[in-house]
Amino acid sequence: MAQAGLESAWGTSILSMQGNNFFGMKGTYNGKSVKMLTAEHSASRGWYYIKANFRKYPTAEDSFADNAKKLRNGPSFNKNYYAGTWKKNAKNYKQAAKALVNRYATDPNYAKKLIKILKKYDLHRLLD
Repeated sequence: MAQAGLESAWGTSILSMQGNNFFGMKGTYNGKSVKMLTAEHSASRGWYYIKANFRKYPTAEDSFADNAKKLRNGPSFNKNYYAGTWKKNAKNYKQAAKALVNRYATDPNYAKKLIKILKKYDLHRLLD
């Protein structure tokens, strides 16, 4: 929930409104996409912008289901790519949030932002 809130600006982002995409997932979904400008970060370049295709979903539910599938099954090149986020591998929600940095998101402060949301709304209690 925290990730959806952060990625979609609580459902107010253009991507979430036009593409039912609440997780900033790039690529296509059933051949559908929305092209948007997005901020990326790398150690060598700092912050920069690119235009990228983002998955366009028929419903918000499809976005949530696809994100869960991605985190559980990983990308095609490594099914354990997000294993650090799994409850059986992460000791707590902070560790799971940190496992998304440089894997799911390029923002070096991504975990801090998620943890702040989790604490603010007591969402971490759902994971204990």
